[in-house]
Amino acid sequence: MPCEILKGVRIVDFGSFVAGPAATQYLGFLGAEVIKVEHPSRPDGARLFTAALNQLPPDPRTAASQVYSQNNLGKQCIAVDYATEEGRQLVVDLVRTADVVCENMSVGALERHGLGYTALSEVKPDLIYLASSSCGEGGPDEAYVGYASTFACKAGLGALTGYEDSPPSTFVGSIDVRSATNAALAMLGALYYRAITGRGQRVEISSQEAIASQLGDVYLDCLINGNVQGRMANARPGFAPQGAYRTDEDDSWIALSVETEAQWCLFCEAMENQALATDCRFASLEARFEHRRELDALIDAWTAPRHRVELLALLQQRGVPSGPVYGGKGTFEDLHRIERESYYLINNRDLGKECVQRPAWRYGKTPVEVPREAPCWGEHTVQVLKNVLGKTDREIQGLSERGIVRRMFDGGV
Repeated sequence: MPCEILKGVRIVDFGSFVAGPAATQYLGFLGAEVIKVEHPSRPDGARLFTAALNQLPPDPRTAASQVYSQNNLGKQCIAVDYATEEGRQLVVDLVRTADVVCENMSVGALERHGLGYTALSEVKPDLIYLASSSCGEGGPDEAYVGYASTFACKAGLGALTGYEDSPPSTFVGSIDVRSATNAALAMLGALYYRAITGRGQRVEISSQEAIASQLGDVYLDCLINGNVQGRMANARPGFAPQGAYRTDEDDSWIALSVETEAQWCLFCEAMENQALATDCRFASLEARFEHRRELDALIDAWTAPRHRVELLALLQQRGVPSGPVYGGKGTFEDLHRIERESYYLINNRDLGKECVQRPAWRYGKTPVEVPREAPCWGEHTVQVLKNVLGKTDREIQGLSERGIVRRMFDGGV
């Protein structure tokens, strides 16, 4: 049974790639109706994206791209040329029936088509309008063009990640999802405010700031202590030992993160090495951090001949913070996640059986399910024009012939 927490909420979604679509998908999981708006000649770029090596881009008319599919589950899709006056009016009429508009275009892109907050709030005064961009509005970089890797590095995360003698790291989709989580929370807050006051508002999200907000301790360390943190591989001040350690199988590792003296003592017990507990090099957290390379070598020698399952059982029984280092396959085979039904299969007309991840949050009285696969390009154009905007078959045929709207698989790619 679909979740009904946000039943009755309609979202018009102009999102593309990940940061925008993932945000509205979260609200769709909670029961909101999400109508995705794409241009008849410019589909969401994620439809063309493939993460697989030596694989041709998928047909953009379909939902065959896994990147697209995993961020647009359960949505409807209408293709409208909103650069024309007739198409713009169709979008305005759709927004008139909606509660939220969400977009992650370049700053001012929809405003240039007469679809910004000022114009839309005139026809829908209580509208919630969320605009997400790379750096945010009002500064010298508001027109900054970027993807997850660039605005993560602009926030400072790249300079903190990697080996000491290596270049800074860059990032991909997980950064977009962090921005999307901020956007989803902002939309929920605005919906709650409107429920109390009856007033809508414009909400603005900077992806750069969404990432920077998670690095508060790094900024404070710089401002208060004058310490500019840099790349330290797996090391982290305040934790020692901290890192990934190999086990007896190829590319099989465990992760350890020991913070307190009590945890250190328990770890030494697990190793059956009390001499380690009294070694002056490791007598305190500060000393262990200073001598972390020597400590890592000792731990690696202990873990390398042992099986990962055996090691983790031993460490967890003693309360030592530890866990397996899984690749993609390992997460699917994890018995705990299988028991919790973290993943399940849905039908995707283009991918066959598609494995999707259940949202991480669980409500006791309102189960959250993924309602259906992601939509094809223009799949619900006719349905939305008929059922939401009241257009007749003849009117829809005319709109299609004039290129104002696109129905599923109309025309070429």
